Amino acid sequence: MSSFNANGDFVGEDKFATRYFITTNGLPLKRGENYIQWNLFGPDFQFGIGENLGIGLMTSWIGSPIIATIKRSFQVNETTHFAVGALAGWGSWSFPEFGGFLPYATFSKGNRKSNIAFSGGYGAIWTDNSSKADGRPLTSIAGMVKVSKKLSLVFDSFILLPSTAERMVYNYDPLTGTYEYVNKKVKLDALSILMPGIRWHQSEGKAIQFGFAGYIQDGDAYPIPMVQWYRSF
Repeated sequence: MSSFNANGDFVGEDKFATRYFITTNGLPLKRGENYIQWNLFGPDFQFGIGENLGIGLMTSWIGSPIIATIKRSFQVNETTHFAVGALAGWGSWSFPEFGGFLPYATFSKGNRKSNIAFSGGYGAIWTDNSSKADGRPLTSIAGMVKVSKKLSLVFDSFILLPSTAERMVYNYDPLTGTYEYVNKKVKLDALSILMPGIRWHQSEGKAIQFGFAGYIQDGDAYPIPMVQWYRSF
């Protein structure tokens, strides 16, 4: 892998190349390669505990929810990696009845200077009051490229695919002329979050990332500002 760009300027690896804004890729965290991603909503800790195995813990500033992560990477060849992983969450002290689980797989091409990743999974949420989990398939396309010693361009996405689910709906019964709650299957439209942005490498093991995200549903788009700080430890 060349450490220089087409102009002969030194570029080097992106220290945080395994991560975009939200999603990850097939590249593994190296053993002992640990970092914190500080978000506006809370911290995300990631630990490289093996050559191809990473674990993590993320939460909000109030400690709810608490989400544990794990990822196992496999190298196909020098520029191709595949990974499987999962996120498992709990509502913690504020919503102890809530839980969630998201298994996923990701395939990526590239290296720690530039890469692209395609991911897919199935997220499920349940409560103590529900007889079954409420799940939905999701997918993502993401990528990054380090264009100079100090700057990387990053793109991430998080797409909930169209689905159907059972919901309690306030329904009108024409036979009785009354409204009542009934359990019905409803259509869930696609929901997308697109996240282009830049990562500024302040120094070795330190970076700040700015995102210009957009939340898109039912043809409407809403801006979401994103700022993240990366710190190795």
